[in-house]
Amino acid sequence: MRIRPVHRLILPLARAILFVILGNVIFIALIVGVQGDTAIVAQRIRSAFDTGELGTSDYRRFDARRGYFQHNDCLVLQMLVNRDPSRWRRAVVPTVYSNPTYNHWCETLRELVVERIEEHSDVVLIDRAPRD
Repeated sequence: MRIRPVHRLILPLARAILFVILGNVIFIALIVGVQGDTAIVAQRIRSAFDTGELGTSDYRRFDARRGYFQHNDCLVLQMLVNRDPSRWRRAVVPTVYSNPTYNHWCETLRELVVERIEEHSDVVLIDRAPRD
């Protein structure tokens, strides 16, 4: 087995690092640049709760159609619908509202979107990143 000289490993390593950096730049640009209308997302979330596609249970056992971990869906939907004046902060550090136990993400989403509880209510706490 022959060992490659160090100078032959530098070029592939540099290409890999450049590819990772370029991928991250494109990813951040797409996240910041392509943000949808939160009102449309909120309407679709209300419709999903009305039709039963989303429920208030975070974990749906034996639900092959929707999956077991519905809390992930509710967290992502909440990050999409929460408003922030800064597109950069919405993309990189989205706001997540939760209850004091950091549980019941789908119930919190329903309270925010369907029941339209005020964002500064005592019912929910604000957090800058999901702790789930």
